[in-house]
Amino acid sequence: MKHWFKKKKPSGWSWLETLKPPARSSLIKDLEFVALDLEMTGLNSNTDRILSIAAVKVIGSEVSLSDMIYIEVDQPYTHPDAAAIHELLPHHGIPEHEALEKLAWYCEARPIVGHFTQLDRAFLKAAFKRVGAKFRNDFCDTAALLPRVDNHFHPDEHPAKSDWKLENICKRYNLPNDDMHHATGDAVATALLFIHIKRALEKRGVKRLKDIVL
Repeated sequence: MKHWFKKKKPSGWSWLETLKPPARSSLIKDLEFVALDLEMTGLNSNTDRILSIAAVKVIGSEVSLSDMIYIEVDQPYTHPDAAAIHELLPHHGIPEHEALEKLAWYCEARPIVGHFTQLDRAFLKAAFKRVGAKFRNDFCDTAALLPRVDNHFHPDEHPAKSDWKLENICKRYNLPNDDMHHATGDAVATALLFIHIKRALEKRGVKRLKDIVL
């Protein structure tokens, strides 16, 4: 499996090195965020690869659908079980280094929002490392923030594993959740969930980026 993927030369994206994430003391209300979702060939960031990327900006209480991006990435292999879910086949899309550069231009230094972000962070770190760059953006995790605004998700309440699924959380809060299990649908659902959480946190006096980033 290690030989499926060719290592790229360093990207030389000097502009990426000049971007500075917003100060963690910044007010949340003054910042733009990017909700992101990935589809991968599998779950191992060392041997698997990103197949598609969806990202959408969150500006205040709005989801900026007009400039949302969806990128399919050319990879030589995907696991059959994964393909049955995301319906993405090998050798379909643009080269990985081009996809990552498009994502970097879109996100710039904005904080990234995801639902259970650990896996996405690992895949992005590995992918950018392959092209000789670093993805420096801060991350906010809706799964980590939920217990702070809804007691149902507090560990002492022992929520069911299925309760943590993005689709079920959207149903709980009556949030639109069209086209789930596709990167675009999951990115939009994550953005809407983040707005819901952000409003609840602000009512509780949470105002600064440092209070919500990982």
